[in-house]
Amino acid sequence: MSGLYIGLMSGTSLDGVDGVLADFDAQPPRILGHASAPLPNALRAELLALNTSGPNEMHRAALAANALMRVYAQVVSALLDRSGLNAAQVRAIGAHGQTVRHRPQAFDGTGYTIQLCQPALLAELSAPTPVEGGHALAHQRLFDGQYVCVMRHDHPLATQALDLDTFCQARHLLVSFSGRPFGFVDEALASLGRERHVVLTVNQFFTAGQVVAHSNLLTVLPQHFLSVTGVFDQLVIKPLPFQVPTVHVDMVWRKRARLPNAHQWLRQAVARASLQTLARIKA
Repeated sequence: MSGLYIGLMSGTSLDGVDGVLADFDAQPPRILGHASAPLPNALRAELLALNTSGPNEMHRAALAANALMRVYAQVVSALLDRSGLNAAQVRAIGAHGQTVRHRPQAFDGTGYTIQLCQPALLAELSAPTPVEGGHALAHQRLFDGQYVCVMRHDHPLATQALDLDTFCQARHLLVSFSGRPFGFVDEALASLGRERHVVLTVNQFFTAGQVVAHSNLLTVLPQHFLSVTGVFDQLVIKPLPFQVPTVHVDMVWRKRARLPNAHQWLRQAVARASLQTLARIKA
Protein backbone atom coordinates (compact mmCIF):
# COMPACT_ATOMS: atom_id res chain seq x y z
CA MET A 1 0.00 0.00 0.00
CA SER A 2 1.29 3.45 -0.96
CA GLY A 3 2.46 5.83 1.75
CA LEU A 4 1.37 8.88 -0.26
CA TYR A 5 -1.23 11.16 1.35
CA ILE A 6 -2.80 14.50 0.46
CA GLY A 7 -3.76 17.02 3.14
CA LEU A 8 -6.12 19.96 2.47
CA MET A 9 -6.83 23.03 4.59
CA SER A 10 -9.02 26.12 4.21
CA GLY A 11 -8.54 28.44 7.16
CA THR A 12 -10.75 31.01 8.87
CA SER A 13 -9.15 33.77 6.76
CA LEU A 14 -11.17 32.36 3.82
CA ASP A 15 -8.51 33.43 1.32
CA GLY A 16 -8.18 30.02 -0.31
CA VAL A 17 -7.42 26.31 -0.06
CA ASP A 18 -3.90 24.94 0.52
CA GLY A 19 -2.82 21.36 -0.11
CA VAL A 20 0.29 19.23 0.30
CA LEU A 21 1.33 15.83 -1.03
CA ALA A 22 3.42 13.89 1.49
CA ASP A 23 5.29 10.59 1.38
CA PHE A 24 5.04 8.85 4.76
CA ASP A 25 7.08 5.87 3.55
CA ALA A 26 10.13 8.14 3.61
CA GLN A 27 12.01 8.52 6.89
CA PRO A 28 11.50 11.21 7.94
CA PRO A 29 8.25 11.85 6.01
CA ARG A 30 8.82 14.10 3.01
CA ILE A 31 6.73 16.82 1.35
CA LEU A 32 6.56 16.08 -2.38
CA GLY A 33 4.54 19.10 -3.45
CA HIS A 34 2.15 21.85 -2.51
CA ALA A 35 -0.61 23.76 -4.30
CA SER A 36 -3.29 26.31 -3.57
CA ALA A 37 -6.45 27.78 -5.10
CA PRO A 38 -8.40 30.94 -4.20
CA LEU A 39 -11.98 30.75 -2.98
CA PRO A 40 -14.50 32.26 -5.43
CA ASN A 41 -15.88 35.53 -4.11
CA ALA A 42 -19.46 34.22 -3.95
CA LEU A 43 -18.41 31.15 -1.94
CA ARG A 44 -16.31 33.26 0.40
CA ALA A 45 -19.25 35.58 1.02
CA GLU A 46 -21.59 32.65 1.73
CA LEU A 47 -19.16 31.03 4.17
CA LEU A 48 -18.81 34.34 6.01
CA ALA A 49 -22.60 34.70 6.12
CA LEU A 50 -22.95 31.21 7.60
CA ASN A 51 -20.87 32.32 10.58
CA THR A 52 -24.05 33.88 11.97
CA SER A 53 -27.66 32.74 12.12
CA GLY A 54 -29.76 33.32 9.03
CA PRO A 55 -32.60 31.95 6.89
CA ASN A 56 -32.52 28.45 5.36
CA GLU A 57 -29.11 27.69 6.92
CA MET A 58 -29.08 23.91 6.37
CA HIS A 59 -29.83 24.22 2.64
CA ARG A 60 -27.28 26.98 2.12
CA ALA A 61 -24.63 25.14 4.16
CA ALA A 62 -25.07 21.97 2.09
CA LEU A 63 -24.61 23.85 -1.19
CA ALA A 64 -21.62 25.76 0.20
CA ALA A 65 -20.00 22.46 1.20
CA ASN A 66 -20.50 21.15 -2.35
CA ALA A 67 -18.87 24.27 -3.81
CA LEU A 68 -15.98 24.02 -1.36
CA MET A 69 -15.30 20.41 -2.36
CA ARG A 70 -14.96 21.52 -5.98
CA VAL A 71 -12.19 23.93 -4.95
CA TYR A 72 -10.58 21.16 -2.87
CA ALA A 73 -10.67 18.90 -5.95
CA GLN A 74 -8.92 21.60 -8.00
CA VAL A 75 -6.06 21.59 -5.50
CA VAL A 76 -5.88 17.78 -5.57
CA SER A 77 -5.73 17.88 -9.37
CA ALA A 78 -2.94 20.46 -9.28
CA LEU A 79 -0.92 18.38 -6.80
CA LEU A 80 -1.24 15.25 -8.96
CA ASP A 81 -0.43 17.15 -12.15
CA ARG A 82 2.70 18.73 -10.69
CA SER A 83 3.95 15.49 -9.16
CA GLY A 84 3.30 13.30 -12.20
CA LEU A 85 1.15 10.93 -10.11
CA ASN A 86 -2.40 9.68 -10.56
CA ALA A 87 -5.16 9.49 -7.96
CA ALA A 88 -4.90 5.70 -7.63
CA GLN A 89 -1.40 6.11 -6.16
CA VAL A 90 -2.63 8.24 -3.23
CA ARG A 91 -3.77 6.25 -0.21
CA ALA A 92 -6.02 8.89 1.34
CA ILE A 93 -7.00 12.56 1.37
CA GLY A 94 -7.29 14.33 4.70
CA ALA A 95 -9.65 17.32 4.90
CA HIS A 96 -11.79 18.45 7.83
CA GLY A 97 -13.65 21.11 5.82
CA GLN A 98 -14.38 24.76 6.56
CA THR A 99 -15.31 25.93 10.05
CA VAL A 100 -18.40 28.17 9.91
CA ARG A 101 -19.54 28.12 13.55
CA HIS A 102 -17.28 27.60 16.59
CA ARG A 103 -18.88 27.93 20.03
CA PRO A 104 -16.84 25.86 22.52
CA GLN A 105 -18.38 25.45 26.00
CA ALA A 106 -21.35 27.65 25.06
CA PHE A 107 -25.03 27.12 25.84
CA ASP A 108 -24.88 23.70 27.58
CA GLY A 109 -21.30 23.73 28.88
CA THR A 110 -20.05 21.63 25.95
CA GLY A 111 -20.85 23.82 22.96
CA TYR A 112 -20.19 22.81 19.39
CA THR A 113 -18.12 23.40 16.27
CA ILE A 114 -19.39 22.97 12.71
CA GLN A 115 -17.20 22.25 9.70
CA LEU A 116 -18.67 22.08 6.20
CA CYS A 117 -17.36 19.07 4.29
CA GLN A 118 -18.70 16.55 1.77
CA PRO A 119 -16.13 13.70 1.81
CA ALA A 120 -18.10 11.52 -0.61
CA LEU A 121 -18.25 14.32 -3.21
CA LEU A 122 -14.55 15.07 -2.77
CA ALA A 123 -13.73 11.38 -3.26
CA GLU A 124 -15.86 11.27 -6.41
CA LEU A 125 -14.31 14.43 -7.86
CA SER A 126 -10.78 13.23 -7.06
CA ALA A 127 -11.19 9.60 -8.18
CA PRO A 128 -9.19 8.39 -11.21
CA THR A 129 -12.33 6.91 -12.78
CA PRO A 130 -16.03 6.97 -11.89
CA VAL A 131 -17.05 4.19 -9.50
CA GLU A 132 -20.37 2.62 -10.43
CA GLY A 133 -22.43 -0.16 -8.91
CA GLY A 134 -20.34 -0.31 -5.76
CA HIS A 135 -17.25 -1.60 -7.60
CA ALA A 136 -13.87 -0.59 -6.23
CA LEU A 137 -10.57 -0.43 -8.05
CA ALA A 138 -7.68 -2.86 -7.70
CA HIS A 139 -4.13 -2.06 -8.65
CA GLN A 140 -0.76 -3.73 -8.98
CA ARG A 141 2.59 -1.95 -8.85
CA LEU A 142 4.46 -2.90 -12.02
CA PHE A 143 7.74 -1.12 -11.34
CA ASP A 144 9.33 2.04 -10.00
CA GLY A 145 11.28 4.17 -12.41
CA GLN A 146 13.06 7.48 -12.40
CA TYR A 147 13.00 10.80 -14.20
CA VAL A 148 16.05 11.89 -16.19
CA CYS A 149 17.17 14.99 -18.04
CA VAL A 150 17.10 14.55 -21.83
CA MET A 151 18.75 16.54 -24.62
CA ARG A 152 19.78 16.00 -28.24
CA HIS A 153 23.04 14.09 -28.79
CA ASP A 154 24.97 17.14 -30.08
CA HIS A 155 23.61 19.60 -27.52
CA PRO A 156 26.29 21.96 -26.09
CA LEU A 157 25.74 20.38 -22.65
CA ALA A 158 25.83 16.78 -23.87
CA THR A 159 29.52 16.22 -23.14
CA GLN A 160 29.74 17.85 -19.71
CA ALA A 161 28.48 17.08 -16.22
CA LEU A 162 25.08 18.59 -15.48
CA ASP A 163 25.11 20.49 -12.19
CA LEU A 164 22.26 22.44 -10.62
CA ASP A 165 23.41 25.86 -11.87
CA THR A 166 23.77 24.64 -15.45
CA PHE A 167 20.39 22.90 -15.33
CA CYS A 168 18.60 26.04 -14.10
CA GLN A 169 20.28 28.34 -16.63
CA ALA A 170 19.35 26.17 -19.63
CA ARG A 171 16.16 26.58 -21.69
CA HIS A 172 13.55 23.93 -20.90
CA LEU A 173 10.54 22.21 -22.41
CA LEU A 174 7.91 21.08 -19.88
CA VAL A 175 5.36 18.29 -20.32
CA SER A 176 2.16 19.66 -18.77
CA PHE A 177 -1.25 18.09 -19.31
CA SER A 178 -2.94 21.28 -18.05
CA GLY A 179 -0.73 23.72 -19.97
CA ARG A 180 0.59 25.33 -16.77
CA PRO A 181 4.33 26.08 -16.99
CA PHE A 182 4.99 24.63 -13.53
CA GLY A 183 5.34 20.98 -12.59
CA PHE A 184 6.80 18.61 -10.03
CA VAL A 185 10.35 19.43 -11.18
CA ASP A 186 9.67 23.10 -10.50
CA GLU A 187 8.27 22.16 -7.07
CA ALA A 188 11.53 20.35 -6.29
CA LEU A 189 13.59 23.33 -7.47
CA ALA A 190 11.45 25.77 -5.48
CA SER A 191 12.17 23.76 -2.31
CA LEU A 192 15.85 24.51 -2.99
CA GLY A 193 15.20 28.19 -3.67
CA ARG A 194 15.85 27.73 -7.39
CA GLU A 195 13.90 27.87 -10.64
CA ARG A 196 14.44 26.89 -14.27
CA HIS A 197 13.72 28.72 -17.53
CA VAL A 198 10.68 27.04 -19.14
CA VAL A 199 10.11 28.40 -22.67
CA LEU A 200 7.70 25.80 -24.09
CA THR A 201 5.06 23.35 -22.83
CA VAL A 202 3.59 20.31 -24.62
CA ASN A 203 0.97 17.83 -23.42
CA GLN A 204 2.64 14.55 -24.46
CA PHE A 205 5.88 12.81 -23.52
CA PHE A 206 6.21 11.59 -27.12
CA THR A 207 6.03 15.15 -28.48
CA ALA A 208 8.61 16.28 -25.93
CA GLY A 209 11.13 13.72 -27.19
CA GLN A 210 10.61 14.78 -30.79
CA VAL A 211 11.01 18.50 -30.03
CA VAL A 212 14.10 18.06 -27.86
CA ALA A 213 15.78 15.89 -30.52
CA HIS A 214 15.62 18.83 -32.93
CA SER A 215 16.26 21.82 -30.66
CA ASN A 216 18.54 23.17 -27.93
CA LEU A 217 15.91 22.62 -25.25
CA LEU A 218 16.22 20.28 -22.27
CA THR A 219 13.34 18.28 -20.86
CA VAL A 220 12.68 15.82 -18.02
CA LEU A 221 11.10 12.48 -18.95
CA PRO A 222 10.51 9.06 -17.35
CA GLN A 223 13.51 6.95 -18.31
CA HIS A 224 11.35 3.93 -19.16
CA PHE A 225 9.52 5.97 -21.80
CA LEU A 226 12.54 6.99 -23.87
CA SER A 227 12.83 3.77 -25.88
CA VAL A 228 9.42 4.37 -27.51
CA THR A 229 9.97 8.00 -28.53
CA GLY A 230 11.25 6.95 -31.96
CA VAL A 231 14.30 9.20 -31.49
CA PHE A 232 16.06 7.37 -28.67
CA ASP A 233 19.32 7.12 -30.65
CA GLN A 234 19.33 10.92 -31.05
CA LEU A 235 19.10 11.65 -27.32
CA VAL A 236 21.54 11.94 -24.43
CA ILE A 237 20.39 11.07 -20.91
CA LYS A 238 21.72 12.86 -17.83
CA PRO A 239 20.85 12.21 -14.18
CA LEU A 240 19.05 15.10 -12.52
CA PRO A 241 21.28 17.13 -10.16
CA PHE A 242 18.54 17.12 -7.46
CA GLN A 243 15.93 14.75 -6.05
CA VAL A 244 12.44 14.32 -7.52
CA PRO A 245 9.67 11.82 -6.71
CA THR A 246 10.00 8.26 -7.99
CA VAL A 247 7.91 7.25 -11.01
CA HIS A 248 5.36 4.66 -9.87
CA VAL A 249 3.95 2.64 -12.78
CA ASP A 250 0.74 0.86 -11.76
CA MET A 251 -1.86 -1.29 -13.49
CA VAL A 252 -5.42 -0.47 -12.38
CA TRP A 253 -8.63 -2.39 -13.00
CA ARG A 254 -12.13 -2.58 -11.60
CA LYS A 255 -12.78 -5.26 -8.99
CA ARG A 256 -15.56 -7.69 -9.75
CA ALA A 257 -16.81 -10.80 -7.98
CA ARG A 258 -15.88 -12.88 -11.01
CA LEU A 259 -13.33 -11.93 -13.62
CA PRO A 260 -12.96 -13.87 -16.89
CA ASN A 261 -9.81 -15.89 -17.48
CA ALA A 262 -8.96 -13.59 -20.38
CA HIS A 263 -8.79 -10.67 -17.95
CA GLN A 264 -6.29 -12.49 -15.75
CA TRP A 265 -4.26 -13.47 -18.82
CA LEU A 266 -4.16 -9.83 -19.96
CA ARG A 267 -2.96 -8.63 -16.54
CA GLN A 268 -0.24 -11.27 -16.49
CA ALA A 269 0.84 -10.29 -20.02
CA VAL A 270 1.04 -6.62 -19.05
CA ALA A 271 3.08 -7.51 -15.94
CA ARG A 272 5.51 -9.62 -18.01
CA ALA A 273 5.92 -6.86 -20.59
CA SER A 274 6.62 -4.37 -17.80
CA LEU A 275 9.35 -6.57 -16.35
CA GLN A 276 10.92 -6.89 -19.81
CA THR A 277 10.85 -3.12 -20.21
CA LEU A 278 12.50 -2.66 -16.83
CA ALA A 279 15.18 -5.23 -17.71
CA ARG A 280 16.01 -3.34 -20.94
CA ILE A 281 16.36 -0.08 -19.02
CA LYS A 282 18.77 -1.63 -16.51
CA ALA A 283 20.81 -3.47 -19.18
